[in-house]
Amino acid sequence: HTMFEHILGLPGTCKWGWFLDVFDLITETSTISITDVDTLDCLTNGQPNLQTSSNCQWGVWNHMQCRIKKLDISLRLPLAFYRALEDNKIADQTSVIASSTTATVARMCRTWTRIWPSLCDLQQLQSIHIWLDHDDPSSWSVIKEKVILNYAFAIFQQEMQVRSSRKDFSQLKVLFNLPKLHPAIAKAETHFVQDTSPPPCNIERRYRQRYHCVTSDDGTLSVKHNPDFPIMHEIADFYANECLGDLS
Repeated sequence: HTMFEHILGLPGTCKWGWFLDVFDLITETSTISITDVDTLDCLTNGQPNLQTSSNCQWGVWNHMQCRIKKLDISLRLPLAFYRALEDNKIADQTSVIASSTTATVARMCRTWTRIWPSLCDLQQLQSIHIWLDHDDPSSWSVIKEKVILNYAFAIFQQEMQVRSSRKDFSQLKVLFNLPKLHPAIAKAETHFVQDTSPPPCNIERRYRQRYHCVTSDDGTLSVKHNPDFPIMHEIADFYANECLGDLS
């Protein structure tokens, strides 16, 4: 929230017209990037509880909401959060996750059910790019993608259908960026694999971070290579992307 704390103080020190220009520049010409669930929840569902010296009662977040056109969301969430979602399948927009290992995970799960329909209320939103991962060394493939994302996909699919029939709404492009699936772990029942019917939202895959900084007991720093896939899988990908030319 640091950026917004500074921006909220602008009305007390700047001309009103310049203040509006700053917000219009941020929301209409730039991509808004969010990297945590709490900020995303504040953006889509109401004003944050920020300490500011300004006495302005103007709805800053309301002004931003109706102008945002491009939104990037990058979330590296606890593995326990994804497990909680898997254990409590989300059936509809009013679902509330009650059970989890910690109060923090429970709060994140409740927020998860709110943000997707709330994002659809951003009427000027034209594109949204969602980058997901977990914070555990284990493969992303241990996550049941279909369980945790089918709810969001259903919300976006319905919204895109509504917007396609209304001229006063901007068309919405949705892209999910997920780690590559491990062929020995991923299953058609739980993952969006190539052999299954395509989801309503586009998905692109990436390699997860493979080089990590390790601190030894004496404080020495070193780099550890910890690939998400066996080496034979990487070799196959390498040759699949190489243009070898005509060998005849």
